Amino acid sequence: MKIIQIIPADGWNAVFSSATESKTSERLVCWALSDTGTVHGMVAIKGTSPELAENVDNFLEYHFLPK
Repeated sequence: MKIIQIIPADGWNAVFSSATESKTSERLVCWALSDTGTVHGMVAIKGTSPELAENVDNFLEYHFLPK
């Protein structure tokens, strides 16, 4: 998969399950459009390079948190 365009993801978070059965969230860095036409949220957890949220272990869903 190749990313062909990115756009801001203001207010969006990726939600993950944790070992304690609670949920955690990480702010999305951006939305990424792939060469297949699918859109993916990208996160940079603890200062790592951005990656597709759905590729991170325990990814559950995207959630919008308005300001």
